[in-house]
Amino acid sequence: MLVIRDAQLQTLSDAAERAFERRMVKRVQRDRPDFHERDGEEGVVRFVRAALDKATRYNIDFEEDIDALLDLMLAHGADFELEGPLSWARSFLEQRGVSGHGKLLVIHGILEADSKQ
Repeated sequence: MLVIRDAQLQTLSDAAERAFERRMVKRVQRDRPDFHERDGEEGVVRFVRAALDKATRYNIDFEEDIDALLDLMLAHGADFELEGPLSWARSFLEQRGVSGHGKLLVIHGILEADSKQ
């Protein structure tokens, strides 16, 4: 019988998180070379880590949804939900009982509707 201890599971979880972080950093470097040129490798890593922290705070836990949150941050600023024209998004992100995916669907739906006006 195979026994996996908690420490081993944590090691696997940590490795998966680091791999996801590396993929996100590479995506920013590929899709937003201006951001990478301006802030450098360390700046991109800090930005991605801030996105991961924000995803945790708002209970956004699927990779595609974290990726969508990162896109919002790149397009509208790291603190888009705290200040500026998208500060209304904070109330949706703080909703308990709503999935991270649902929160992002609402935000993207409102942004899409606003862009058509």
